Amino acid sequence: MTRVSEGLSLVKLIEKTLYESNELVNIINAAGVSWVGVALYMKWQGMDLRKLSLKCKNSKNVLLEFSNNAKRTIGKFKSTTNGFLMENPLNWPANIIAANSMYRISRTILLSYQEENEQNDEGLFQRLSVMISDILAACFTNLARVIITKCHRNAIEIREKSVHEAFLLLGKTTQIFELLQQHEWPSLDHDNVVYIEEWRALFSKNNETPMTSPSTSGDEAVTSLISDEEQVTIIVG
Repeated sequence: MTRVSEGLSLVKLIEKTLYESNELVNIINAAGVSWVGVALYMKWQGMDLRKLSLKCKNSKNVLLEFSNNAKRTIGKFKSTTNGFLMENPLNWPANIIAANSMYRISRTILLSYQEENEQNDEGLFQRLSVMISDILAACFTNLARVIITKCHRNAIEIREKSVHEAFLLLGKTTQIFELLQQHEWPSLDHDNVVYIEEWRALFSKNNETPMTSPSTSGDEAVTSLISDEEQVTIIVG
């Protein structure tokens, strides 16, 4: 939990630097609010995670609880919401964005249970750890761009502070840069590298195993409770 929190603090900095428009603000807020609930209160959208761990016999039952909770949340939203909000997923409330993502993630992992007959809780924990590490690593490939951006602020009144922040960030992330340089990363331009869907598309095009994504299991995508045309783009930066 502590390591994920440290990683997300860098993710937040990358988001703040690279996403200057308000287009993705609801998605970013959904991620932030959800993590605060988990990290500080051990709750996910009203579900007490401590009680849930005692109630459920294994990880599969926990995933079913998450999936069913998300399904109820989205179902209630669809039944009480007019067409305007439904037309643009970027306008959805934070809890609906989070619920939709949780549904896709939990259903994907449950599919892997069925396909591989994986009943080992330790194995599932390892798989989730790899998923989180892959997504954070993809996000961290944007760190160099963040540092360069901070060093090229045009406004004189903020340039000195921004450059100072860039040097502090460089010192804090030196080890991350060293680890990233040990791997060969796909060639994506700056406009695409911040979107996890672009990473998936590239790996799929090359017939390689895609970076772990909450919306796929093998070659089969898990359908959202809200139509495919209304999917929220997942960002990694």
